[in-house]
Amino acid sequence: MPRQVRIVILCEDTQQEVFVRYLLEEYNFNSRKIRAEKAPKGLGDAQQYVINNFPQELQKYRSRSHDKNIALITVIDADELSCQEKKHRLVSKCKQLRIEPPMDNENVFIFLAKRNTETWLKYLENPEEQLSEAEDYKRLGHREESKCRPLLSKLAEMCKADKLVGNPPDSLKNTCPDFKKFLEKVSG
Repeated sequence: MPRQVRIVILCEDTQQEVFVRYLLEEYNFNSRKIRAEKAPKGLGDAQQYVINNFPQELQKYRSRSHDKNIALITVIDADELSCQEKKHRLVSKCKQLRIEPPMDNENVFIFLAKRNTETWLKYLENPEEQLSEAEDYKRLGHREESKCRPLLSKLAEMCKADKLVGNPPDSLKNTCPDFKKFLEKVSG
């Protein structure tokens, strides 16, 4: 039975939206209850769009947080920065606007891929391959559903089992347990 939680995905691009949407569907979330807020194409830096809009989306979430069936998922690539540095930019933007950063008890999750989510997809294609999170795998792309969905099915299976096989990127190793806790909180 699909989970009836309404989820907003704040993300840079279609790749990130598809990544999260299909992963949530693997956990039986209702796709009609998922809405994406993507950076508009051709209107500037997509990462800056996410950073600038994160505080507003967080406020919107909080205005409806009395409803426990709502969640906010933000996706941003760390690129050349560390995941902690990129997360700090999101938190700093909140503080700059005098908005309390996300709290542990909130249904808010931040996906932070080191270099980008395509690194994680590349890993899922061949888990035994040793990848560098410094390398940019974005050019490989997996925007078509037929390429991306099976990889995210594989990721969901591994995360559910608490076992990433082969040589997972560190940023993914750090994300899976936190995502699992987030899903338990949202579903609970």
